[in-house]
Amino acid sequence: MNKIYYATSNPTKFQEGCRFFENHFPNITLEQYPDDVPEIQTLNQEEIAVRKARKAWERLQAPVLAEDAGVYFARYHEFPGTLTKFIYKALGMEGIFKLVDNGDKAFFQLHLVYYYGENTYKIFKGRINGSISKPEQFIAPESAPYDDIFIPEGTDKTYTQLRKEDDLTAYNFRVKAFDQFAEWYKGFYQ
Repeated sequence: MNKIYYATSNPTKFQEGCRFFENHFPNITLEQYPDDVPEIQTLNQEEIAVRKARKAWERLQAPVLAEDAGVYFARYHEFPGTLTKFIYKALGMEGIFKLVDNGDKAFFQLHLVYYYGENTYKIFKGRINGSISKPEQFIAPESAPYDDIFIPEGTDKTYTQLRKEDDLTAYNFRVKAFDQFAEWYKGFYQ
């Protein structure tokens, strides 16, 4: 059994990671590293993820996964992107809907970093295109508020609806990155 730390305090992210590895690579166990790892403020999502992974590895001295994910509205450049969480906390969904309209194009993007030695890491990316939809009622958890408003291409349901039906895997940007990681990991360690 291989243990890898997952540096996140977000319960939704950790649950998705655990579910993925339980279903696809049961020989890998994720252990949550929930300590706050400071993130630099930049629009460069890859740089944020690498630095976060490096800091977690320095503290743990053990293999660690870390990520930075965000939603990007097509009508704006790099926004909210790396500021996704802060924009939601500052504006709430009603404020966000003053910036976007139903049907606006958007995408979720993630940079997943596996840090496994001093200055030794690998980056995996996941992206899902879609559109914005304003629900009648917001029911997503605080840890994933944009799930209520994002409809991935290929379906007419939001992430919240897909998660409720346990049908999110095919449309999940995090799963795409985990798939890449798991294939690389399998080849690297065999």
